Amino acid sequence: MRILFLILVVMAALPLRAAEPAMVDYYPARPPDFSFEVLARPMLNLSLAIISAAILIALLARFLPELPLFRRLFLSARSLAGPSIPAVAADKPALSVGDTGTARSILRPSGKAVFGGTLVESF
Repeated sequence: MRILFLILVVMAALPLRAAEPAMVDYYPARPPDFSFEVLARPMLNLSLAIISAAILIALLARFLPELPLFRRLFLSARSLAGPSIPAVAADKPALSVGDTGTARSILRPSGKAVFGGTLVESF
């Protein structure tokens, strides 16, 4: 468990360390200055952006499914009354295990076969 925590900390710290030089004004004629005063403002901006993004994602996850425009994109917790798939009246051939027939297509894992002169979908 400790090793997993250490890996997560390193994975979180590496992008911040990689972004650090991009946040400092670097001029080739001067040596780079990585002091706290130089990094304070960019790190504050980055922290505020991460926190704002987390809050925005949480709000969108909470309220987006309830908006009329997006309601059809999300599954609702309640189900409608009645059968989920309407029953279709179809003449199904009387087949049982052990009946023999002829394959009309490749049967892997399903296909069409003829049993007693009737073409059926077999599984």
